[in-house]
Amino acid sequence: MADIVEMIREDHDLIRRLLRDLQDRPEARDIRYMTLRRELQTHMHAEETTVYRRLASDITDDVAEFLEEHNRMRELIGRLDTTSLEDEAWPRYLADLHDYVDSHFDREEDLLLKRVRDLLSQVERYEMYEQFQMEKGVMAQYTG
Repeated sequence: MADIVEMIREDHDLIRRLLRDLQDRPEARDIRYMTLRRELQTHMHAEETTVYRRLASDITDDVAEFLEEHNRMRELIGRLDTTSLEDEAWPRYLADLHDYVDSHFDREEDLLLKRVRDLLSQVERYEMYEQFQMEKGVMAQYTG
């Protein structure tokens, strides 16, 4: 049975691979960045509307911190969006995003995903997985 914990870990792995690939292979930066941006934005939206919303009353302070971190990632994406791909600062801004995303994902995997396993039944994790997938699809329509 599909599980929200595994889905989030798979998303984290995909986004980490996209970040590494974008840094290692700048020759196709434009296409790779569009893919990274879409994947990261849809992931954050789905996480906020499913996992964070469900756990907000159980781990209030942590959820608030994770939301702040998502907002910071949106700011870092905005900085990349407004910087020319040819600008010498662009790789540095990408490295900042990469470091921040890695740190955030590590914290989520250490704390949030363990709490999901502790607090939710297998059926609830499956239902959350389905909702997560749906929310990603909805958000994908609005990202470019």
